[in-house]
Amino acid sequence: MLTKKDKAKELVEYFAQSDETQCFVFKNNTYKNYGVSEVITCEFSIPGLFKVVYDQRFVESFDLAKKMNLPGIEKHGKLISPVAVDAPNCGIFQFKGEAARSIKSALELNRDLMMHLSYNSLQK
Repeated sequence: MLTKKDKAKELVEYFAQSDETQCFVFKNNTYKNYGVSEVITCEFSIPGLFKVVYDQRFVESFDLAKKMNLPGIEKHGKLISPVAVDAPNCGIFQFKGEAARSIKSALELNRDLMMHLSYNSLQK
């Protein structure tokens, strides 16, 4: 039997690629940079259905940085906080480990975080 936590995870993964899913990405300056990797906060939501927030390491121009073998590239995409899911019909939960990576992968699939980061920086 599925728990409310399982239902919240399934809900997010099912609707992750919906056209209604909003994405907001911004640099998080509360963490120290590690080499060329910075910390970004990612927020995904469909108002009234779910909201997901997590922090992860991010390297701008990752492919170029990887070719240059710059320090910190090994941290790219690594979660540094649990994935927090707020689904009003299920509750508020934190996911770690494989469940967190599964949610993160579903939300980031076919999304260019660099584009969202640049766009959100221009909106300030």
